[in-house]
Amino acid sequence: MLRQDPEQALAAGGWVKLIGGASNQDLAAIEDLAGIHALAGVHCIDVAADPAVVAAARRGMAWAEARGATRPWLMVSLSDGLDPHFRKAWFDPDRCPLACPRPCERVCPALAIGGTGVVEERCYGCGRCRPACPLGLIEERSQVLEAAGVGPLLAQLAPDAVELHTRPGRLEAFSDRVAQLAASGVPLRRVAVSAALEGGATVDGLAAELWQRFRLLRGAG
Repeated sequence: MLRQDPEQALAAGGWVKLIGGASNQDLAAIEDLAGIHALAGVHCIDVAADPAVVAAARRGMAWAEARGATRPWLMVSLSDGLDPHFRKAWFDPDRCPLACPRPCERVCPALAIGGTGVVEERCYGCGRCRPACPLGLIEERSQVLEAAGVGPLLAQLAPDAVELHTRPGRLEAFSDRVAQLAASGVPLRRVAVSAALEGGATVDGLAAELWQRFRLLRGAG
């Protein structure tokens, strides 16, 4: 793989991105994959907009840079609404038997499970706790980042780029999210858009929706 910086690779049509996933993450694996792929010359690493996940990716990238790699862009994924990629664990601790050995707590890599249930700020959706619960009490709940949280989160993560996950019919929500990105003041090299052909959408219909989003992004600079 040519050792081009991301801008050069985009201009040359040879841009390569590692998709780390937006949820169900393994921090050790993310760190290893980020390091190996950065060393191999990828131009962008895309992970969940989660502080723990971003920190793991950056550790891997730093490892690769120390060995001569060109630093790839760090991209984080956001959604403009409910999305199966974005989830956290949840359970009612009052339903847990007093004698339970709490295997969920033991397997949680984020130390997000305690006597009051799941600490939402720590959970990054890896999913290990669900099969560990002997009574099946743990469920996953989709997460939507509130408008007021976009700016502080981006300021904390300081990504180079953002990928917005969207769906047909969510143009207004997408427009709101773009406005929040612009208002955050965080300088972004690119904003990518991810949308799937689902819910009865046609190829032509999806293409029209993507062109609408393209115009919104261009309008926002």
